[in-house]
Amino acid sequence: MNIKKLATSAVIGATLLSFMAPAAFASHRPSIYNSAKVRTNVVTDANTGWNKIEGRRVNGGDILTGPADSFADVRTRVNRSVLDCGCRISVKNHAYVHTDVDTTANSGWNTIRARRAVNDGNITTGEATATSMVATTVNTTITSD
Repeated sequence: MNIKKLATSAVIGATLLSFMAPAAFASHRPSIYNSAKVRTNVVTDANTGWNKIEGRRVNGGDILTGPADSFADVRTRVNRSVLDCGCRISVKNHAYVHTDVDTTANSGWNTIRARRAVNDGNITTGEATATSMVATTVNTTITSD
């Protein structure tokens, strides 16, 4: 084999390898590392109760309360990653989520009392409604082509 043929073969071989190397020898892989610590404390309270009519003698009296409505809506999204690469990904996610929700509604504990006598009285309360909604999404990774 002569030197020209050897040099030509080497150039052709190097050119072919340069086209194939990115696909065959690719070592770059995207990495995602997420870490989070979330602590959520929510307190909601609606109160139309604890009303009193008191005295030595009570000759009538009305307690009329409206509705007590309490609502808590807690939404937590932690460690969300979206990639548009169509590739393999190394993913490490760590999360600590603590959610404490206290929701109360009260229209009660209403009293009419007297030390000697209650001759008349009326207590009418509205509805008491307490609602909590909690949604937590943790460690989500989305990839697409």
